[in-house]
Order: sequence, then structure tokens, then C-alpha cells
Amino acid sequence: MPEINVKSYNETVETLENMLQGVKAYKDMPGFPSVVSEESLTEMISKFKSTRDNYEKSSSDASQHYLEYNAQLKSVKDELMRYKSMLYGFFGKKNPIVSNFGIRPFKSKAKKQKAQPASKAA
Repeated sequence: MPEINVKSYNETVETLENMLQGVKAYKDMPGFPSVVSEESLTEMISKFKSTRDNYEKSSSDASQHYLEYNAQLKSVKDELMRYKSMLYGFFGKKNPIVSNFGIRPFKSKAKKQKAQPASKAA
């Protein structure tokens, strides 16, 4: 998973918190924009921090699941190799029946025939 830029996150949180402090100090001034409110900034900070916390947890969980997946993959591959070996032992390595188990039978080694000497014409 991509990483969150810590510097950008910290700067954004700091800006939000500074703006919240400013709103608290100047909200009662006549003509102050009502859209810029303590409630909206508090909610924005809370959601932003919560989203990052959820992302960090998900990232940690994803790493853990990845490690579990790789461990299980190795275990399954080891078991499959053991099963293949048993099936080859039971049916024979060259028996086409093993293909019914998703295993390729070993090929017979074809004996090379000696090249026959060309007969002399003349």
C-alpha cells in the first residue's frame, strides 16, 4: 500500500488546528463568514485524523495478511509436492492417469536411432 506523506499530514493538521484557534478568537466579529465555524473545523479535524488512523491500521493489517498468505502459500506448495510424489509412486511417473490429477506424466525417453549409412550409388 502507498504510504501517507507524514509531512503533508502534519502540515494539514497544524493548519486546521490554527484555523480553529483563529475561529474561536474571531467568530463573534460582525460579518465573520458563518461557513467557517468551530463545528465544521472540529468535524474536519476529527474525520481527517480518523481516516489516517484507519489507513494506518489497514496498512498494518494488510502487511499481516500478506505475511500469512505467503506462509500458507509455502505450506500448500510443500503439501502439493508431497501429494504429487505419492501419486507418482502409486500410479507410476509415466502413467497418463496422473494427468487426471493435474500432473503431467513424465515423458518416455525416445531412443535415438543411429543414422543409417547412405548406400553408395555407382
